[in-house]
Amino acid sequence: MPQLNQLCVTKVPLFKTLALPIQAQIEGLIRHRHFERGEQVLGPEAEGSLLIVEEGKVKLYRLSADGSEHFQKLLGTGDYAGEAGLFAAGANDFFAEAESDADVCLITYHDFIGLLEQHPAVTMALLQATFKQNQQLSLQAKLLTISSIEERVLEYLNSRAQPSGRLNLTVKFKDLASYLGTTPETLSRSLKNLEQSGKIKRQQRQIQLLSEI
Repeated sequence: MPQLNQLCVTKVPLFKTLALPIQAQIEGLIRHRHFERGEQVLGPEAEGSLLIVEEGKVKLYRLSADGSEHFQKLLGTGDYAGEAGLFAAGANDFFAEAESDADVCLITYHDFIGLLEQHPAVTMALLQATFKQNQQLSLQAKLLTISSIEERVLEYLNSRAQPSGRLNLTVKFKDLASYLGTTPETLSRSLKNLEQSGKIKRQQRQIQLLSEI
């Protein structure tokens, strides 16, 4: 049996609480892949798969009907995506691209379905993870209903900030702007206006919230 610290699955909150024999069984289903920066990791045409980032960063995005890119999320070490695809056969509904050189672990639906049937604890962990992902999608949908871009940006900052009000913008401006349904120029202007109005303090990509919504 692989040592605990050798398992890719131990890096993922989704699996780290499972018993070691189950973790080892999941590890046996994993395909380890390395991708260079800018390479596509997964696309909608691929079989439904769970993607786990072992090292590096992976960007998730969707394409609109006109072909424009809509940023969804930046994954780092231990983050994952595609868990919804493990409940039903079918393709993923997103693109995944290596934002840096990245090592990833992939588990396909057909490899994983037997494990779900054998171990109810795995199914429960996936259900809980899917619920959390749906909450994140609901947050984005809520943000996009806010007509004022400044208020939308401030709501986003509040949702991401630590209890102290601090946060670090880890994603590229163009990706954050895409997530918020605006342009990098408008995002930059909104942050400047929020700072001038005394609602935030900014030092490069470090932000301190000075007032609550």
